[in-house]
Amino acid sequence: MKSLYDLLGVSEKAERQDILNAYNNIINRQTDERKVNQLKIAVDILLNPEKRKRYDSDLNKMRAEELIKSVDVSSKSEEIINQNKEEIDNEEYKKNLENVILEEAKRQLDEKARKEKEILSHNAIKSEFEKIEEKEYEKALKKEEKLRKKEIRKAKLEYKEAYAEAYHEELKKMGYDVKAPWTRKRIKSLIISLVTVIVIIFIVSKIPFVRNAFKDLYDSNIIIKSLVDIFISILNAIKMTFDK
Repeated sequence: MKSLYDLLGVSEKAERQDILNAYNNIINRQTDERKVNQLKIAVDILLNPEKRKRYDSDLNKMRAEELIKSVDVSSKSEEIINQNKEEIDNEEYKKNLENVILEEAKRQLDEKARKEKEILSHNAIKSEFEKIEEKEYEKALKKEEKLRKKEIRKAKLEYKEAYAEAYHEELKKMGYDVKAPWTRKRIKSLIISLVTVIVIIFIVSKIPFVRNAFKDLYDSNIIIKSLVDIFISILNAIKMTFDK
């Protein structure tokens, strides 16, 4: 039976620092994810005084049970017979001896069944734990792959926009009259400028004489009136969309 001490390669009387040193030496060379998890669980238990005490107690119990299990029924019978050779012909003794052998055999069979049940239960829990670990690992891989693809798309777009801007600047230096490309940077600047203008107009319009001037301009200029009406219609449409 391999213990946590065996897993870390230390003695059962190892000090805290010895356990920590052994863990660091092994973990730096370990690449297997499951082995890493086992080492983390082992060091978590052995560095915690309460957990280590309980583990040592359970370990000693299991070893004692294995030692008892290794005792052979025949050796028990032979020991009883050797100690009582003079009573072999006694029928009552024979009967008692058979009962002792049967009880010992039954006890060992019960003990064996109990241990097998514990092993099966432990293996079932271990299997379930490994499945959960595998799912979490796959989930992390998918998430990492998704982020990687997103970063690649972002990098490609940034490269494309930077290339378009550099090409535009080069054409301008050569004397060509070309329009600037619509990049995210340009669109962002345009939106910020537009929002700034709207905020300024809204703040200034709160001044009475400015509001009256805007109203006169709106009533007198059909182009401005049409633009304002279109803008108000767009805002109302957006508001209705969010209200739904």
